[in-house]
Amino acid sequence: MKTEEFIPEYGWQPRPTDQRFRLGLYFQDHLPNIPSARVFVRYFYGSGLPFSPPGSLEGRNSLTGKAYNRVDLGFFKVFELNSGLEKYKNPLNLWLGLELLNAFGIDNVISYNWVNATGGGQYAIPNSLSARFWNMKIKINF
Repeated sequence: MKTEEFIPEYGWQPRPTDQRFRLGLYFQDHLPNIPSARVFVRYFYGSGLPFSPPGSLEGRNSLTGKAYNRVDLGFFKVFELNSGLEKYKNPLNLWLGLELLNAFGIDNVISYNWVNATGGGQYAIPNSLSARFWNMKIKINF
């Protein structure tokens, strides 16, 4: 996933989407005594994205941010709404779920705000994505 662009005065420079590695894993299983109840674990990993101070062409995207990590946990209960009706060929299912997103509260930096100091330096202030939170989900399959 290497992406670069050629700038005549500075040569090949990484693009803002130059992320070398991304991985997503998803594991789901049902509860042994309740087959209509399902639990899942979802994991995301992404290597850091390049960044640089604004207006700097010679060092454009020369810095690399921190890697992105996230673990989500979830529980779903499936209700079959037309299970006893013969005239329906496709089952009508209602899924009710509760998810804990970013379960470990990992501080993932997505971008940076740049602050100019009085001495002429620039400092990167990280912008983080949301911390741990709960999500309720309703899904209908027909």
